[in-house]
Amino acid sequence: MVTPLCATACGCIGYGGAARDGGPGERDGGAADGGALGDAASAVDGDVPPDGGGMLDGGATLDGGGTLDGGGVPGALASLSAGRWHNCVVTGAVGSCWGYNGDGQLGAVTTEPRSPTPVEVTSLGAVDSIAAANYHSCALHPSGDVSCWGRNDYGELGDGTMGSRATADRVSGLTDAVQLDPGGSGQLGDGSTTRSLEPTPVSGLSGATGVSAGSFHTCAVRAGAVLCWSDNAFGQLGDGSMDMRTSPVAVTGLTDVVEVAAGEEHTCARTGDGRTYCWGNNADGQLGPYPGSTSPTPVLVDDGSGTS
Repeated sequence: MVTPLCATACGCIGYGGAARDGGPGERDGGAADGGALGDAASAVDGDVPPDGGGMLDGGATLDGGGTLDGGGVPGALASLSAGRWHNCVVTGAVGSCWGYNGDGQLGAVTTEPRSPTPVEVTSLGAVDSIAAANYHSCALHPSGDVSCWGRNDYGELGDGTMGSRATADRVSGLTDAVQLDPGGSGQLGDGSTTRSLEPTPVSGLSGATGVSAGSFHTCAVRAGAVLCWSDNAFGQLGDGSMDMRTSPVAVTGLTDVVEVAAGEEHTCARTGDGRTYCWGNNADGQLGPYPGSTSPTPVLVDDGSGTS
């Protein structure tokens, strides 16, 4: 039996508008990586070449057994998340982050704008996982509480304010969370386009077993079906249209789905028999062999046989 992530309701926090204004969250193609590769060679402009050795900090490597060794955060790796320009891990119930820190998303007591090596998140306490977003981070505690820190322009920290902060604090009224996905903006699914500074239930969504927040839309798995909402300019909601939806709509023709992943302008899902379907923007080949530029309904990318 699959345990529902949202037995009663799923909730979202932050900006509720789907319009793109070219501000934070938009692709700019020339952004700083701020040391997010963790190779102790951060840069503000230009590219940092990958080190090719799985480096996570100035001397730590992620070995084949999922262990950080030789660096500042030793121990078994329980959680790993990559945000836009920063990364976070949990080892031994301790959260640490590295990379860009211009908005306090590392959660550390430091005035440095970036850190190429992991630093422990201050005043966080024991955590099971951390989710790194574009400019903020959130952590899931064993109790089901959630803490967030970093940029808070749209209320994404869920504390009832829009004040950014570099220290972790609890999300208001959220005590039984089982999964986090901070996403980007514009995906609350509460039937409105109004931002929310505290968690708000997604309209009509209960019993979800998986959720994924993209840059401007969100999707959930429920009873083998996929439901998506918010921006749909490229058909990434999969309902056959390109109309923005403020509440969940069913993706056309999908059953037996076990996992969904929402990207920036496309979405993919995996079914129980191993098949992979994708839909939305195909400008960069996101939909695999599909020849069109977009598809508002799912197209088969992999049939699970290992030959497609």
